[in-house]
Order: sequence, then structure tokens, then C-alpha cells
Amino acid sequence: MLLEDLLLALIEDPDSLTESDYLQLSDLSESELQQFKLAWGDLDAQHQQKLILRLYELGEQNSELNFESIYKDALDSEDENVVYASLDGLWESETHDILRKLIRVIETDKISAHIKGATFTHFSRFLLLGLDGKINPNLISTVHSILKQHFLDIKQPVEVRRRALEALANIDDEQTTGYIKQAYISDIPALKVSAIYAMGKTCNTQWLPLLVEELSSEEPEIRYEAVDAMVEIGDDSIINDLVPLLDDDDYQVKLTTISGLGKLGGLIAKEALIAYLNDEDQEIIDLVTIALEDIAFIEDPLGL
Repeated sequence: MLLEDLLLALIEDPDSLTESDYLQLSDLSESELQQFKLAWGDLDAQHQQKLILRLYELGEQNSELNFESIYKDALDSEDENVVYASLDGLWESETHDILRKLIRVIETDKISAHIKGATFTHFSRFLLLGLDGKINPNLISTVHSILKQHFLDIKQPVEVRRRALEALANIDDEQTTGYIKQAYISDIPALKVSAIYAMGKTCNTQWLPLLVEELSSEEPEIRYEAVDAMVEIGDDSIINDLVPLLDDDDYQVKLTTISGLGKLGGLIAKEALIAYLNDEDQEIIDLVTIALEDIAFIEDPLGL
């Protein structure tokens, strides 16, 4: 199908398109993109979202496909579902142009907390790219300021404040430490959860004593995040603290502990995991097997 026919079908009968038709929308030239925009504007929000989701699905199946230009323009949609789907599609985009676009999304009037939170998650990875010198420092400074402003604004929805904090944790400085402490001692449960998550993202061992305490929390979500944070920090001195959670009452806590011990490695972790190879739960057995393979790789990365 020619591009002109494909665009006409998008308007008149989008359900008639085949997978090969959609592939034509990969790597559009500037002139083709302008053609696409005309057709896009004639689609209702439901069909726009359906198209974005279909492109995302194809992109997940084939990494050589590139629909970035379509996702980027779709961020201008007035429909939140279309914008959110487009943000998913841009997850691996690392260009300055995309970051500028994401900043403009945050500056849009009446943007929802849901979209802000998702955009801040993107900001998190751009901060990491900035630390590697891959992003203009001025843009990183802008992102950092936006995140700080939203975390400190108590009028912002909790979802926005917590995602801002989680992104800020990529910059481990005294200011971030203060933000994490502020969220941790707050009376807002969701903020405390994000504070624990942020502790792990800093990779700073100063948080380990608090995290060890939280392994005994009555809240499964807190225990889960504490395990993940400790593994993220990566200090194998805490392996003995994690082993008891292999018998945690919460299934998800148990699973993340298995995976975490595999990432940390060591004889204690290995022996603790081997004991679960005869578990009655096949999912547990499968995950333990993968964890033991991870430990084997740590012990002998070259397979000698």
C-alpha cells in the first residue's frame, strides 16, 4: 500500500490496515511526516490512541522500527490517553529534541498528575544521561529545577511529588538527601514508599541502616521497596539481612528477594537459594534457577 493510500485508510477505515502497512510509518522523511500529520489531524482521539498503541507493539517486536517522530508529535494531543501512550513509545529516545519536547509537556496548561508523573519518569533517565555527559548541562539544570519545584510544592498531587523525588534521586547530593529524609518522615505513605525507592537510586550506603529496619515493616510494599533499594545499593554486607525474607508472607517480597540475592551473589546467597530448588511453586523454582545462573556469572563472567 502506498503511503498516500495508507493515510487515507487511516482516516476512512483504520481497522483495514495490516502489519505491513503500519511498517511504512517507520523512519518517515520530513515530507512524509507532514503528510502523516494531515491524516493524523482527521483521526478522532480513540483512533489516534489505537494507532500509537499498535506502533508501540510493533516497535517492541522489532527494535529496528522507528516511530519516534510520530510519538513526538502526538505529545501535542489534547487527549491524555494519546499523550500517555506516546510517552511509552518514547521510552528509549535520548535526544535533546525529545527532552525539550518533554519539558514543554510539563509546561502545558492543565496537564494531569498522571502525565506529569510519567514525564518525570522520563526525566529520571535523562538525568542519568546528563551525568554521563550526554545531555546539555543547561537542559539538565532546567529538568533538575522543575523536579525540585514540583517536589517541594505541597499543593501538587502526591503522585507528582513522589515521581519528582524518585527522579531527583539520580543526583546524590546533600539537597537530595534532605528531600529523601523529608519524604521518609512525612505522614504520607506513598511519599515514604518513594523515599525508600529513592534511597536505592542514590546507591549511597548511608541509607542501609534505615532500609534494614524497614525489612521488618508490617507493610509488604515497604518491605518490597526496602529489598529492592538494598540490592540497588549493592553492598553484599546486607545479604544476611535479606535471606530471612525468602520466607516472607508476601509473595512479591519473596520473589524480589530471590532476584536480589542473585544480583548480589556470594556463597551465603547461593546456599540460601539452592534450598528452594525443590519448592512446590514452579515460579519460585524458575526464579531461583535464574538467580543461581546470575551468581554463576558473577563468579565466572567468562564461563571458564
